[in-house]
Amino acid sequence: MFPSMGTSASDAEHASFLRALLMSASTVFDSKRLDPRPFEFAVALHSDQFSRWNVLSMAQAANLVFHWYEEFRLSDFPHYKFKPKMRVIAPRFYVFRSKKHVQDPQSKSVAIRKDTTYGIELEMSSSAEWGREAICMDLRKYGIAMANIDSYSEGKQTLPCWKLVGDGSIACSMREPNCNRFELVSPILKAEVGIGATTNLLKMMSQYNIQLNRSMGFHVHYDVSKFETPDIAKICARFLQFEEAIDLIMPKSRRTGSAESNAYFQSNLSAAMDALSTNEEKVFDLLAQCETVEDLAMIMNPVKLSPKDPRYFKLNFQNLVNGRQPTIEFRQHSSTANPEKVEAWIKFVVRFCENAVSSELPAFVYSRRSADESFQDLFQFIIRDTVLYSFYRKRKYELSLEKEDECNCNGPCFGK
Repeated sequence: MFPSMGTSASDAEHASFLRALLMSASTVFDSKRLDPRPFEFAVALHSDQFSRWNVLSMAQAANLVFHWYEEFRLSDFPHYKFKPKMRVIAPRFYVFRSKKHVQDPQSKSVAIRKDTTYGIELEMSSSAEWGREAICMDLRKYGIAMANIDSYSEGKQTLPCWKLVGDGSIACSMREPNCNRFELVSPILKAEVGIGATTNLLKMMSQYNIQLNRSMGFHVHYDVSKFETPDIAKICARFLQFEEAIDLIMPKSRRTGSAESNAYFQSNLSAAMDALSTNEEKVFDLLAQCETVEDLAMIMNPVKLSPKDPRYFKLNFQNLVNGRQPTIEFRQHSSTANPEKVEAWIKFVVRFCENAVSSELPAFVYSRRSADESFQDLFQFIIRDTVLYSFYRKRKYELSLEKEDECNCNGPCFGK
């Protein structure tokens, strides 16, 4: 725990000590006698001292990467004598790794907490010979519980098994005009076990000639039942702050201003400013004043700007408003049958929400940065997962090279 509350050292002396401490840790990690991969270095800081002592820049100078943090519980350290006389932000362990470890191709992203629950929906199509019932029957042979649901209204019911729900809103690909269109809907998934089950199912479904195109999306429902309204407001503020950065890791057809976005996942920030006839800074101020999830939904999903369906925003609050599920829905991602992409986006959503709630940075100050600068801030301050950062930095670059014509060679023109 640093610094000792009884010390009379100056700020400069504290900073010098921290700098030397980080350099010493880096020296140990870089020792030829020590493989740096299994090791982490943590320092516990009171209140907002992570920023106060410029710890991030010190660590980078020492060839260390900030990896994650967790609450420092005094009850775990009965011999630690410090008892704060005034209310301060809970101490935290700030954890660092050697850059060599981060660049290791075997590195794994931060695991999802065991109490985290979520659900997913993947819009897909299969070849004509593989109807929904045929797929369900075939998967049941392998012990996978799968229900075939005809209508969207029936599909709203939460079941303890996977579902294939008929979906007439998506289009078939040109090479398979008589395809079977459906949504693959999960039961309630939990932590890493849910990702494992999803990966296993997607691998098995590859045998049914699954096809995807621009009309299909990938939705993640994140359970916010453990949060209070001010916590959820933080998620909203962070989403609006980094909406432009998130666009950079989406295909051009899934970004603000595209035909698809205007129809099915509108920009929450643009909609809020239009509905409230105000600017970005005022929107953040109003979010901080919200007392209920209904108040948040009026800002994030303004009904008057979405007469077709109030769900049709990048971040959808309608499940909370109507009481159907205690979830918020991330609707922007394009559909995929790639388990790696599915895992990455689920973990992105989970870490975004959980770290947004615990974040300390002011929302509006950083929102004025360029999209590329905002992208760096998003992963440095909110996501804080080096493996996800590497994955999405590569995806951002690949998408920057993408030339998307009005019609996609691998699928139909949107809406046709």
